[in-house]
Amino acid sequence: MTTPLSLKLLHRAQAQQAVTAQQATSQLARTSQIPYSSIEAGEESVPVQDVLAELPDVTNAVSDHAEDLSTLDPGLDVADDIFDAADSDFATSMRLVEVNAEVQVAQEIADAAAQKALEATETADGKNRIFASEVEPPADEDKPFTQGDMWFVKDTAGSFAGVKVWNGSVWNPFQLVADSLLVPSSIGTALIKDGAMTAEKMNANFFYGREFYGGMFTGGEFRLADAMADVIAYSNTGTTAAGWYWEPNVNPPTVDTTKYHSSPSSLKVATIASDMRRMQHNTLNINVPQDAEGFAEFWVYADISTTIYVYLGTASDPYSMGSASVDVAAGTWQKITTPFLKSGITLTRMSITAVRGSSGVRPTFWVDDIRIVVRTTTPDMGISIKRDSAGVGVVESSGQLGKSAVLRGGDVVVADADGIGTMTRDGGTKITDPTKTVIKAPLIELNGVIHSDRAQKVLWAGALYMHGTQTVLLNELVSEQLTGVVLVWQAFNKTTNQADNSGIVEQFIPKQSVTDLHGCGHYELVPGWRADGLAPSLSLKYVYVLQDRIIGHAMNSLGNATSHVLTKVYGV
Repeated sequence: MTTPLSLKLLHRAQAQQAVTAQQATSQLARTSQIPYSSIEAGEESVPVQDVLAELPDVTNAVSDHAEDLSTLDPGLDVADDIFDAADSDFATSMRLVEVNAEVQVAQEIADAAAQKALEATETADGKNRIFASEVEPPADEDKPFTQGDMWFVKDTAGSFAGVKVWNGSVWNPFQLVADSLLVPSSIGTALIKDGAMTAEKMNANFFYGREFYGGMFTGGEFRLADAMADVIAYSNTGTTAAGWYWEPNVNPPTVDTTKYHSSPSSLKVATIASDMRRMQHNTLNINVPQDAEGFAEFWVYADISTTIYVYLGTASDPYSMGSASVDVAAGTWQKITTPFLKSGITLTRMSITAVRGSSGVRPTFWVDDIRIVVRTTTPDMGISIKRDSAGVGVVESSGQLGKSAVLRGGDVVVADADGIGTMTRDGGTKITDPTKTVIKAPLIELNGVIHSDRAQKVLWAGALYMHGTQTVLLNELVSEQLTGVVLVWQAFNKTTNQADNSGIVEQFIPKQSVTDLHGCGHYELVPGWRADGLAPSLSLKYVYVLQDRIIGHAMNSLGNATSHVLTKVYGV
């Protein structure tokens, strides 16, 4: 039988009072309190008890014969010394008793504090109790649970994993219902109300939604990954129970046409097993690529209020890819969505479990419109906005963009395999290109004016009739030009044997034409005047255009064809 702490404390106080009284008594009347002390009497040791036993008689005799007191002084002095030593030993022994008692009481206080930590805390009005533990609070016949008692459920790490309330017979999940909930904090307030959450700061590992709106988003990386449709990896509209069981190949759900969400039937789960009912699929085999996202969703209907638990994972780790617990009201269809927590893994298992309802009855539930969606976040799916290793802001997309994108800022750096180019805003109109910038798109729409400091490249310069033995070698390929090449013809002065700065004719050849008709001949019409200057004339040039050269023709040195010479080839 364990002595209550309060009784031990009382015993300790009584012991201390007894010690104090005993010490006071020992100063007035020397009694046999020191059983292990002795004095030397000649060659023998005489126990103090024997000496003290005769002390009263001696004292009486002394009182009768006061004149003989002087003869007893030496003996009394010895006795006083003995008593002083005994008192010192006694005090030490009593202090050891006190210390031992204090240690024991301290241990009992610590044990009591630990015990109280496991006990319930009463509410302010004293009507209910609050429990906090991993396991369900044990029933106590002397102090039974009261309707409204609360149990804060802890996980193995000591963190709170849920809250349940005693309804008079069982513990049920606690659901807080309010028009709005205001949570004060050091940086502001958080307001949670129907359809909205307002806060200065929100922290979570995963946000799922179709649209985010705000003035500015700040973070390490943002991905616009909704440019293409989601990939539906699994879909079941409640028309088949294939693959779904309570345990592998045991007690499958049934197809029920009496209740459904959006299809002619749903899957009904009514198999009794312990305190819960469950349907699970163990052979989904859905590949979730690295860095992909996704979720599982379905609609559920229960005949009584219950809590639905959803687990996604593998056979060896059934909860690794996602989990959710949702309170479901009776008699209404409710949608449950569970996001993926991992990627780079094959999802094989999904379980849907309903626990015993608030009335203590096992629920029957129906599931419809099951979907498992995998959303790949590769560059082909959208745009990634982040910072590179040097801290420079980067917008990346190596695939086709499903929607138009607008970049606004002072400097925009465009990187590709050939190098890095910089587009710098200067008064809103100027763009410089120090190395190389390539913009590839099916269509570029411009609402203003393009200004470029890029000068027209001179691919060749000279003065040739371009007859059959003459060839012009270009310093760049025609295909490397923006649009093509321009041939410049100038009037030829046969007197000075030089080209005049007059009668100039430019003719454009598209680079696609050179690519499609490589090495083919081109007629070049060169208008001019007759030698007498009295009438216009028309000469004809014929050249073969290749990617790296232009070859002449014999006819270019005959008749009127000698009026002009080729002086430049521009790359444009």
